[in-house]
Amino acid sequence: MRIALYSLIFLGTVLLVLDLMKQVETIEVPEKPKPTERVVSPGTKAEAPPKDSTHEPTSAGHPDIAQALKLYTKAIENTPKQAKPYIDRANAYIANRQHPEALNDFNKALEFEPKNTDYILQRGAHFLRLKQEDKAIIDFTEAFKIDPAFTKALIYRGITHFQDEQFQPALDDFLLILKKDPTFVDLHISIAECYHKLANNEKAEQHLLIYRKSTKDPEGTQKAEDLEKEWAKGGKL
Repeated sequence: MRIALYSLIFLGTVLLVLDLMKQVETIEVPEKPKPTERVVSPGTKAEAPPKDSTHEPTSAGHPDIAQALKLYTKAIENTPKQAKPYIDRANAYIANRQHPEALNDFNKALEFEPKNTDYILQRGAHFLRLKQEDKAIIDFTEAFKIDPAFTKALIYRGITHFQDEQFQPALDDFLLILKKDPTFVDLHISIAECYHKLANNEKAEQHLLIYRKSTKDPEGTQKAEDLEKEWAKGGKL
């Protein structure tokens, strides 16, 4: 499907990457493995973990990530009732493409800090990676309910609605964000696309015009011009 939300989809992607990078930056540089320790190199087939090791990190993937997983697992063993080590390990699991294990750790962290909006948002973003949009929406909504000033949750929810072709809920989210932050210029092109999908061409044209007058981004300007031409060809603008 063509990505319609030029500005917000890009922003959402950046936020997802920044969330992961933030976690990766906290990973301590692991010590070199001792001669007796076996670290599997990338591309090498990993041994199957023991059946009773649900949360044991596998040695598949990058060796530094495997070492980080061991460090986080050790931290969890030392402080089993703290949420942060579970979040750290969840993001390391994501980097290692162990998505079910990551979800288990997000759930465990939220058992200890159920009102932590950042953790809820991260789990919602993970549901989005797993293409479980309904669960992602629930988490984004919960995070915003806990903290109405947490507009990042609205951004994620709006993006998810749009990608799921739920254009009215997406529009509602984007308009609410714009109300909270009128200087968020990039929202206008996204709002215009929602209105266009909902066949409200007058509103679509209004917001596209506002965007073109407000933005200083040449790529965004080009995107707006392309949309105008595309919609004009269809006789809908």
